[in-house]
Amino acid sequence: RKTGAADGGEMDLRVFVYFAALLLVYGGFETSLSVWLTTYALRYGRSSLVLSESMTVLLLCGLTAGRAFAAWLLLRVDDRIVQRTALTGALLLSAGLARAHTAAAIASLAVLLGFSLAPIFPATFALVMERGPSAHQAGLILAASGIGAALLPWGMGVVSTRTGSLQVALALPVVAAAVLLALTLRPPQTAAQS
Repeated sequence: RKTGAADGGEMDLRVFVYFAALLLVYGGFETSLSVWLTTYALRYGRSSLVLSESMTVLLLCGLTAGRAFAAWLLLRVDDRIVQRTALTGALLLSAGLARAHTAAAIASLAVLLGFSLAPIFPATFALVMERGPSAHQAGLILAASGIGAALLPWGMGVVSTRTGSLQVALALPVVAAAVLLALTLRPPQTAAQS
């Protein structure tokens, strides 16, 4: 039996930390791509500033369209399957983005990456809510996403400055996607499940 906010219980501490870590890394992953995409396209896509700025718009268009599709998909497919499939796609596409050297390739990858990112947060948060967190725990888990959104883009800036290469810094979101996928493959067991 699950306990949670509805009956005054709280989510198991290991499960709480697991989901907070997932959303911390995911928040950083998504934000670092959207924050640095314009600069990356300008440096490596051999495109104008206006065209480079449109790369972030393409990412966000893919994300918006993908969220609409995700709403339909999550009603029909298990949340874990959607989450892992989307993370696999995001990992492969972000690795491809780190190797892209033309505006057309970066634009295509931006749209596909946005579409792939779209179901990750809704699927993950559905899994959080399935575990019955208290309102306080759910709020802290969401706050972790915001912390990640501040830290990983900053980390990319540090790596880019130190190495002189934004392409090297794009390894951080690729690693973040790999960590996310690895975490989803080994969710924690509560004492009741053991």
